[in-house]
Amino acid sequence: MFRKIQLGFLLSCIVSFVMSQEYPVHLEMMNENDIPKNSERKVPHFFELLLRDTININQLDEAFEEFEKEEKREKAEKKAKGIFKEEESENPYERFFLLWREEVESFLNQDGQFDLDLYQRYKQYQLEKSNSRSTRSANKSSSKILQSTGVWKPIGTHENYRSGQKRPWQQNIYFIDVFKSDTNIQYITTEKGLLFKTTDKGENWEYQNSVKGPIAIDPTNSNKIFVASNRLFTSSDGGNSGNYTFDFEASGNNIIISENNPNVLFVATWKGLYRSIDKGINWTKQIDENISDVAFHVNNHDIVYAVGSKGGFYKSIDGGATFTSNEIETSASGTLVAVTKDNPNVVYISYLKSSEGGMVIYKSTDTGTSFTKIRGFGGTGQGFYDFILEVNPLNEDEILIGTTTLYKSKDSGLTTTNVGGYRGPFPIHPDLQDAVAIDGEFFLATDGGVTYSTDFFESTDNFSYKTNGVWSQHFWGWDHCWNEDLWGGGRYHNGNVVNRGEWGNHSLSVGGAESPAGVCINGVGMAFRDIRGGAVMEIPKEYTATDAERKPSIQPFRGHPNQYTYGARVGEVKPHPEFNNVLFTAQGNFIKYSVDTGQTFTEMHDFGSNTWEIHIARSNPKKMYVVANGRGTKLYVSNNVDQYENSTWTEITTPTSGNIYVQLDETDENKLWLSNGSKVYTSTDGGANWQNISPTGNFAVDRIVKQMGVEGAIYAIVYNKDNFNTEVLYRDDALGTWVDYSSGLLDDEYRYGRIKPFPFYAKNKLRFGSGIGTWEADFYKTDYNVISQPTADAYPFRCVNKQIQLDSYSVVNQSNVEWKWTFSETPASIDNDAIRNPVVSFSTGGTKTATLQVKDLTTGKVNANSINFEVQETTRTINSLDNPTGENIITGANIILNTNVPSTATLKVYFSETFKMTNPSFIAEGKVHVEKVPIDYCR
Repeated sequence: MFRKIQLGFLLSCIVSFVMSQEYPVHLEMMNENDIPKNSERKVPHFFELLLRDTININQLDEAFEEFEKEEKREKAEKKAKGIFKEEESENPYERFFLLWREEVESFLNQDGQFDLDLYQRYKQYQLEKSNSRSTRSANKSSSKILQSTGVWKPIGTHENYRSGQKRPWQQNIYFIDVFKSDTNIQYITTEKGLLFKTTDKGENWEYQNSVKGPIAIDPTNSNKIFVASNRLFTSSDGGNSGNYTFDFEASGNNIIISENNPNVLFVATWKGLYRSIDKGINWTKQIDENISDVAFHVNNHDIVYAVGSKGGFYKSIDGGATFTSNEIETSASGTLVAVTKDNPNVVYISYLKSSEGGMVIYKSTDTGTSFTKIRGFGGTGQGFYDFILEVNPLNEDEILIGTTTLYKSKDSGLTTTNVGGYRGPFPIHPDLQDAVAIDGEFFLATDGGVTYSTDFFESTDNFSYKTNGVWSQHFWGWDHCWNEDLWGGGRYHNGNVVNRGEWGNHSLSVGGAESPAGVCINGVGMAFRDIRGGAVMEIPKEYTATDAERKPSIQPFRGHPNQYTYGARVGEVKPHPEFNNVLFTAQGNFIKYSVDTGQTFTEMHDFGSNTWEIHIARSNPKKMYVVANGRGTKLYVSNNVDQYENSTWTEITTPTSGNIYVQLDETDENKLWLSNGSKVYTSTDGGANWQNISPTGNFAVDRIVKQMGVEGAIYAIVYNKDNFNTEVLYRDDALGTWVDYSSGLLDDEYRYGRIKPFPFYAKNKLRFGSGIGTWEADFYKTDYNVISQPTADAYPFRCVNKQIQLDSYSVVNQSNVEWKWTFSETPASIDNDAIRNPVVSFSTGGTKTATLQVKDLTTGKVNANSINFEVQETTRTINSLDNPTGENIITGANIILNTNVPSTATLKVYFSETFKMTNPSFIAEGKVHVEKVPIDYCR
């Protein structure tokens, strides 16, 4: 029935495949029931490293990356042989590491070691806060308050669509409870520990609080709830406020409350079964072992059933005061129990054991006095993490059971049919978390959301998804477009998603797995690494997320940057500030460039290790900064990026060791900011000298982001080591100090996870993707200087009478803006010179100048800027070489060579249509390279 694991404080546990080995302290934040046990998979090397007393995160990351490569190789081989099963994608060791990796990030020092002192202080702080906390601060309250007070608020998404249909890939829901007297009222808690409530059967959910664990609703009062976190959370107002009381010292697997006597509650934890007979005020431990589930007899609540994680069955006939035990199994890796109103004497239990086929079902018809083994089948999936068992309240022989695939049986488990998940007709997310059955209604919580059925999953006509309002999606990768209100990324267990501001609560699920994907290619769409081997999805404004008729057009994209699977660091793709068909990507050890908007890339420079950040100056596009090496420890600069493959690079001495994050003032090529996890520095001379401008306080600095148009404006995303909150700080030259800009952010712990901030000037917003969704705030200073930046898809040139797409890369609020384009000569055609992105063509060749004037009509601020680009005749005749004693590079659609190439010169010719020579003797042997390229120069 109910079963759950969650992230929480743990003290020690036994790993079944390692003889009586206790957890090292860096794993205390994980639950024993989350540990892979009796797995069919081989224990990987990274997991062996993880179980050591001391760790180095860099070594662990490298071992995990090697594991990922080997998994990918084996998967490809099996697919080629036609023997691969989708269930094999779910590796319990991988899942455990990914969950732990994000949780431990906040407790790592600059050397990659676990900071034990910080972790101990965090635990003590949480304990003290739990003892004193009665309500949350007002500005961090329910979703209604989040939308109206504080500068920060979540902005979706609420519902995912694909091909016009809702899809169950949105948010990891770990626990659900339903008010039996009115099933319109329900509560859920998420993987990241957020509590939501609905009063209309899931049509709309509202955020209530930050708490995680299984939920029990008082049967006499739907606003009275109990949540079995490490400490019991109780609320009398639907979760909007509450108290932490008893400390279980372990996270709960299930909590139940007696309908016959609401004073009686039971909580199953990995440290034992606890009972309260005074509505949760006082508790006693009744069973001292890992209890993974508990249930009342349907009618007689003096009869209580409990099951141990390893397969033991316990029964009480005196309301839980005493229990008798029956060791049905002794080496299982998680057990569930379920009962039914149809026959109150029936009890089902199921445990996980790979040597017996996976999910092993037992049935009793005499209230647990004796059991009959039905069978084992279906595999163990990801272990207890994915495991549910429910009996139809109206039919004792119908059960629903599953891990990564949900199965239905109509004969007590003797035979089953596939319902959904990896197999079956119902499009259910294949990670099953929790379930509630009330008469003819069935509520299923998965890693994708809540799924509802009115006939116990008999017909696809009678089920639906209920996720509207659950905005806290877990992003590992996230990006935002410059001009368009378009953003998205890759999510843990839920694939990739795209959002448009015009879509409101709707978003577009675009497939993929759970890589930290998502790169905006301005003017084209969102690019994802795990879709068709890398692709850009064009999302035009007229397209809607719920549109069933049209699908996004897709074009190849081969520039996906480096990324750690869990999103700890993701490389960048940056456009050239003047030519929007030119992209730079941080891929492998290289910075690569593309002149065809990402369809092909060429290596520009090898830095010898992973590249991560790219910063190119608008004030001087020849200058670029790159962060590279390992996870990002070195800073490099080039002053001749326009030479591409021939560019030269110099390492800049930074004021710190360890991983760094850098920001560039793009309007001043020499002004930099740098953070290293604890300090913030700035330089006004291109990194020759650095000044420490760190905020005063005990902060871990995560990310920094520049706001252009305000001198020295910089935001820092920090982790406060005193109150353990994620906070946003701001400073600029006029202020001369840091100010807090965190109002509206949720308090408690490190739920936001990895954050990627983005300044969205088009709407005057600072936004970021995080572990609990996408958030936004107005800029701290909204009255900033307008900065015009025209751009054109015209590198290296375009041909006469061919269309050139112009656009704006400007810093301006576009809610009330005036655009004005002018040119050095009158164009042959232009669709509209008063829009942001006109299309233009010229009837003659030569260098053209385009000037964009941008005016903010609200503030009256105006700025103009110009770019130059080349327009060539369709056929180029080369009558002489520009450099007769060196290298010459010639590009064009149709090229005619009408000159000699002397032995002192080299010539490289790149053409897209034809190449001719008026005299074959013009070419000296070994001095000429001629190549037809897949670039339509004259498009």
